[in-house]
Amino acid sequence: VLWRLSHSNTSGIDNVLKGLMAGSKTRPPFAIGLKKDNEALNIEGLRTYFSEQLIKKKISTFEEWSSKTRGIQIYNVSTPTIRFALLSAYHKTVLIDKNTGEISKSNAKLTDSNNLLNLNSWHSSRYKTVEHIAPKNAKDSNSWSQDIYSDGDVIPNSLGNLTLLPQAENEAIGNNPWAIKKVYLSCFTAPSANDVDTQINIMKKSGLNIRKPVIKLMKENYALGLLVSSLLEISEWNRNSIITRHNYLAKIIWADSCEHLPLKPIT
Repeated sequence: VLWRLSHSNTSGIDNVLKGLMAGSKTRPPFAIGLKKDNEALNIEGLRTYFSEQLIKKKISTFEEWSSKTRGIQIYNVSTPTIRFALLSAYHKTVLIDKNTGEISKSNAKLTDSNNLLNLNSWHSSRYKTVEHIAPKNAKDSNSWSQDIYSDGDVIPNSLGNLTLLPQAENEAIGNNPWAIKKVYLSCFTAPSANDVDTQINIMKKSGLNIRKPVIKLMKENYALGLLVSSLLEISEWNRNSIITRHNYLAKIIWADSCEHLPLKPIT
């Protein structure tokens, strides 16, 4: 995941995995054959090997890695990497700044809203598709802050501008302006069916024309959790919003990685 988030292609990653299985003069193979008496690389050996390969890719500190991630249009590189990165980043987190959507794992408790890093969430239709918060390219962005597109498609296709939604909800929201998109998201994240009805009434009174199939979606699929609800109090979605979110997600992903690999923690 660290590799894919910071490089625009997979060049060399196959050789890393082949090297893991093959071993070397100084390191046993990860596993040889099926017989129980064959030696297998222990967990510390596995961690050391992976960290050595990251260092070769100039990924040894958070500063090195995060600077690389900022220039990657990850949406055009690997959607499975996006899904895993977002599910793991929001797993067992708590919202600490509603104005920016910033989250933290410090003192967070596991709840229905943030229990995301498991096979049920991975296979669930609730987090099936990757949604651009601001449109992915400038031609569909008339009602959005144009500073998002000042570097072309880099910022809109970066991790900071992406979230996960069920496919039908993703299609229903479309490229609506942020103010309208937030109202749709409020329905999809409402904690109960009654709250969904309340939000729908608010939308109708404000003059929004909601199609019947979308209302049906809202009543069937709600309580999407922190991954989406953490975005609802952000007043304006612009370049700074995306970069800020990208940075705090990157810090969480790096800190999580340090628990499994001998990498340098953020200082």
